[in-house]
Amino acid sequence: MAWTALAQLGQTRQQLRKKRGEPDACIRDHSAVLQGNLVVIDLAPANDAQPTRVANLWEIAPSGATQREARPVIANTFSFKGPLPAEFRH
Repeated sequence: MAWTALAQLGQTRQQLRKKRGEPDACIRDHSAVLQGNLVVIDLAPANDAQPTRVANLWEIAPSGATQREARPVIANTFSFKGPLPAEFRH
């Protein structure tokens, strides 16, 4: 009886270990890095202070465009908190 219970416990632990790995595998398989290029065309005179720049994340849908997020550009880098528009999640 004890051996049967131990065998069942072992099987349950294997199933639990498999289930715990599924979310990590799902995130790995369905996530992607969003990369973008920042192109700056500076039209301001050279003596002006550094302008404030903002990166905008837009979602373009058949119903129209919606601004999802705006983040400041610092040293030519930016990142969005998310979530990404649905089109990027497929």
